[in-house]
Amino acid sequence: MNGIVHLLDYGYNMADYSIFIAGANQGQRVKIPVMGCYIDHPEAKIVVDTGVSDPKAPGAVDCQHVHTEKQTPLEQLKKLGVKPEEIKYLVITHLHYDHAGAMNLFPNAKVIVRREELKEAYVPMAKDDINYYRPDFDRKDVNYDLIPNGLDIELADGITVLSVPGHTVGTQCVVIKTSEGPVIYAADSVYWYKNWEENKLPGILYSAEKFDMSIAKMKAIRGGILIPGHEPTLDLNRVYGK
Repeated sequence: MNGIVHLLDYGYNMADYSIFIAGANQGQRVKIPVMGCYIDHPEAKIVVDTGVSDPKAPGAVDCQHVHTEKQTPLEQLKKLGVKPEEIKYLVITHLHYDHAGAMNLFPNAKVIVRREELKEAYVPMAKDDINYYRPDFDRKDVNYDLIPNGLDIELADGITVLSVPGHTVGTQCVVIKTSEGPVIYAADSVYWYKNWEENKLPGILYSAEKFDMSIAKMKAIRGGILIPGHEPTLDLNRVYGK
């Protein structure tokens, strides 16, 4: 079965260029989108990533995050005629503050997160890691379905969640079968097209070796249409597979 992919606009960050291309243009700030996606599928309505819940979170402050009241998960879904209680699965690609806010707003959703990622969020490798914001993930009102690294799972016919560690210990991406071909919603397993096309490592990595292995895994998908996590040139109004 085919799905249709709608991008969800959660505002933007202003971040150092060297975060996206390691060692390049340090000190230069670049405007990048913060986003998620909604997958309209005959078997399930699925949301991937939920953006920033608190603009005062340390990571959000550091990256000068901005979003309007219209650039929230619920408002973005409302534009598509979708209610939060209709969402069956909420896939969080990783638990950084700009991907995991507002998970609690989907009362009927199973929240798909890698077990290793949740452990890392509670006790990060870097003691002062501001990318994990505990109020987002340390919640009793989130129905986690924890998946171990290395296991790829099919949420619905043609919707696969891949284990692609590297950016973080438990990063995952989603591959959606559409009428245009397979769409790879990469999130931060691929920041920019430059990472993908020019084999450029980003500046924030848990493991460079695993990052490269994950890129190779995604590139093995024939005819894959890539949606990078923070590509500045991305058209957020494009619908994939419509």
